[in-house]
Amino acid sequence: MDHHHPDAKKKKKKKAGTLVVKEERELGQVSMEVISAYTVACGGTMVLVVLMFLWIGTQALSQAANFWITVWTEGMLGDGYSVEFYLGIYVGWTIAQSIGEFLSSLYFALKGIKGAQYLHNKMFRALLRAPMRFYNETPLGRIINRLTKDQADIDRNLSRMIALAVRGVLSLLGTMIIIGIVTPFILIMFAPVLYLFWYAYQYFQCTAREVKRLDSITRSPIYAQFNQCLDGTSSIRAYRAQSRLIDDFYMKVDNNVRMYLTMISANRWLGLRLEFLGALIAVTAAFVVVLTRDSVQPGAAGLALSQAFAITGVLNLVVRLTSAAENSLNAVERVREYGEIEAEAAPRLKSDPGKSWPSNGEISFENVQMRYRPGLPLVLRGLTFNVKPTEKIGIVGRTGAGKSSLFVAIYRLVELASGKIYIDGVDTANIGLQSLREKLSIIPQDPVLFRGSIRFNMDPFNNFEDEDIIRALRRSHLLGALKSILKGMKKKKAEDRIKKREAALKKREDEIKAAAEEKNRMCSGCCPTRSVDSSINRGDGYVSVPMPFPGEDEEKEKELTVLDVEVEASGENFSVGQRQLLCMARALLRHSKILVLDEATAAVDTKTDDLIQRTIRDEFKDCTLLTIAHRINTIIYYDRILVMDHGRVAEFDTPDNLLHIKDGVFSSLVDDTGPEVSKFLRDVASGAVNPFDLNVPEPKEDEKKEDEQKEDGKKSQDEY
Repeated sequence: MDHHHPDAKKKKKKKAGTLVVKEERELGQVSMEVISAYTVACGGTMVLVVLMFLWIGTQALSQAANFWITVWTEGMLGDGYSVEFYLGIYVGWTIAQSIGEFLSSLYFALKGIKGAQYLHNKMFRALLRAPMRFYNETPLGRIINRLTKDQADIDRNLSRMIALAVRGVLSLLGTMIIIGIVTPFILIMFAPVLYLFWYAYQYFQCTAREVKRLDSITRSPIYAQFNQCLDGTSSIRAYRAQSRLIDDFYMKVDNNVRMYLTMISANRWLGLRLEFLGALIAVTAAFVVVLTRDSVQPGAAGLALSQAFAITGVLNLVVRLTSAAENSLNAVERVREYGEIEAEAAPRLKSDPGKSWPSNGEISFENVQMRYRPGLPLVLRGLTFNVKPTEKIGIVGRTGAGKSSLFVAIYRLVELASGKIYIDGVDTANIGLQSLREKLSIIPQDPVLFRGSIRFNMDPFNNFEDEDIIRALRRSHLLGALKSILKGMKKKKAEDRIKKREAALKKREDEIKAAAEEKNRMCSGCCPTRSVDSSINRGDGYVSVPMPFPGEDEEKEKELTVLDVEVEASGENFSVGQRQLLCMARALLRHSKILVLDEATAAVDTKTDDLIQRTIRDEFKDCTLLTIAHRINTIIYYDRILVMDHGRVAEFDTPDNLLHIKDGVFSSLVDDTGPEVSKFLRDVASGAVNPFDLNVPEPKEDEKKEDEQKEDGKKSQDEY
């Protein structure tokens, strides 16, 4: 903490090349920029003018009521006025003050809510538009901390603390004016004491301000570790790391609690000194009143003493509330920082091509260079190649060769350091991000699914008809699996309905028996020879009313379809292969001209892999396809193979030509698979063998296709 330079500002420079950037914090007093930003969020200067008018007016009415008591007790208006007159005026002042308090509180509360919403929405929009670089270097716990605790401080505490602090200052000024009018000498003696109050506040605030910032910073690692532990629970248990992570979590909590304890200790330090200075003010006021007892009227002396004793509490309150208000502005400081994150390029531009773009799917890279962050080395180094329309390109290379970075460049998740990427002759750097990305489809290695229905996952913006979605599911060989899951859902729903009816029938039967027993008890005194049985329709006049089945009078429920099948978070109720097929169906639905696959079959079994490859071959004939290969057999039949090495093009030709290059990179990758697999791959590349005829025979009849789909969906039904 810098006590000698309270206005000193940060900012700490980011170290080039660091993976996770250290969380920054301001130093010194809260800047006027932060206060101005909150004022603008609440509505601007006019809001401040209206609030000051209401606050000053309310305080003037409060002091006028106090002064009116002096006028009343001293009889300054003469003897011609009754008690009712003085009392009526005093009540009028009090009512006007109450109305002013209500209006100022209501007005500032509404504007405070508006300001909190403005800051939150600005931060949230900035986070949604932030580049991937920001999320790579910022732990999730920091973002959660600012969206929760910091935003909660703005929502609940900031406007209230500012209002109380301003009212306290105005109350202090009003009290001093009253004392100055009655006994001016007291103000002269108050001057050094007020200076001590100010010095104590400044000294305390240097510590409190920085401790508050440290409290916010040390809370972020707690959120981050909690989130990481939830995501990695299975790995933590597998490696038996529970004790180590619990100890680490306790250490982070202790580190945060230290800031809280430091703040409590600082408040106790301040409270002791403020109470001492307050007592000094009271003694000074009493001493002055005694010295001037001959020249001051008793009523005025009593008013001065009461105000002097009150000023002790007011000063104490002002110091604490001003400190709390400034500390609460730390939340605005942090939220504002995330609201000004550097955003990605504009989603749409006037220069965007028409809806029919791209019509061919031609892709050209010209001397493309890219790095993920300033200060890091290049991951793509002068990449140059051309992909013809509807061509199928397999991309291979060792770990770190830059395969995935190529897709990052196409999607402009990171802007290029230099070079150009053209799609159908249009420079992608001159296209809006949304206009570019909505024309591309990707099937990632880890398929992305959301909690909801199949319909929502396939078409979240309701751009397609149900028939189109079902057609895409059928083309991706997933419809049979979904029908099996739907059958299980209907069966479970029917069982639940039966159980509900049985429970309702049993409840009604118990009610009938209880009513019959009560009737027997009531009739036993007047009709001892007659008893009422709980049976139905005995013919003795006591007939139970049959109960309708629950839901019979309700509107018939909508029939479930495959599009209503539920998807759990991250698609946990589907196998990895089915998730990939669902992502593929999503690409089929969008009719994208360019499709990229980032090791989409790396985590699936061979049978599902063959099914996906057959879908790619049959359904994406007219698409330009870029595939990062985990298994070389999945791309050995592609038109050309792009071999990458250290961010450069090492080889680029047809599979057969590459395999004839002596000591070639692709040839060595094929040889690494083993003698038998290597021979098979070379036969496929030369056209001597059809991989689909050997691995997964293509069904020739619709019945065979339906049977295969049902068998594929059997596992999902059991899991559901």
